[in-house]
Amino acid sequence: LMLLCSCKGIFWCLEQPSSSSMEWLPLFQRLLRLVTVRKIRFRMSQFGAPTPKGTVLYSSHRCISQIMDHTVPEKLQDKQMVVRYVNKAGKSRIHGGAHLKGSQAYPAGFGKALSTVRTSNWKKNRR
Repeated sequence: LMLLCSCKGIFWCLEQPSSSSMEWLPLFQRLLRLVTVRKIRFRMSQFGAPTPKGTVLYSSHRCISQIMDHTVPEKLQDKQMVVRYVNKAGKSRIHGGAHLKGSQAYPAGFGKALSTVRTSNWKKNRR
């Protein structure tokens, strides 16, 4: 779909956690050879999320980096995202903490910033 949208001049974005290996997948590598894709890194806390959540945003939009003009002061909260422990066999383990699921939602500031950048640059979107 990203290739089709790119060919038609349609704005698209793909958001991934910073730990994602998406950009190394063969089909995504193929897309990167065919079209211009912009990539920016940020923390969702820069848009109002209570936790940092490192994020990578890929986009067809040449002005997507302007999203960083809409960041807000970070107000981090002490949330339990992961629990680390040693099991009975002495092996280190990790599992999702009590607040992990709540960190999946996009902060309103991210949606507003993305919408503002897209709307204010819609004529510049085409390759």
